[in-house]
Amino acid sequence: MKIVEFYFKLIAKKVMKFSKKTVAIKIPKSFQFLFFLINGGILGLIVLLLQRFIDLELEQTTEYHQLISSIFAISPIIVINFFSQKKIIFKRNGSFIKFLAINFLLMLFVSLTSELFNKYNLFNYKELNLNFLIAALIFAPISFFLKKYFIFHL
Repeated sequence: MKIVEFYFKLIAKKVMKFSKKTVAIKIPKSFQFLFFLINGGILGLIVLLLQRFIDLELEQTTEYHQLISSIFAISPIIVINFFSQKKIIFKRNGSFIKFLAINFLLMLFVSLTSELFNKYNLFNYKELNLNFLIAALIFAPISFFLKKYFIFHL
């Protein structure tokens, strides 16, 4: 548990430091969606690694280790995602509460779509299950436009 506590303190310190800096990355509007996908892909991989690491730490301590590791892995990444979109991709202020609500709904839709794909065994290639990835890519344009126009008001 001390590792999890250390991890959250480290993330909080880095996010606060990052949120105060001005980022001088110029992204042309025509490339915003590409950077949105790259940002989501990188953060998605970080979530998977964090979740696995935390899950291994908690596996012997509680039967709810998967749920707890998911929450601990996703929570700081949502905050980091908000600031990266705010500072780098859209370069506008936006509502964090709206961001959370839209992320929650989109995660729900992606999860349900992924489960539907699993049920019908649609995007499995040998041992590789691509259902979640395909579902996330389907909802990526919807996520981009909701965040661009509803949260960051571009």
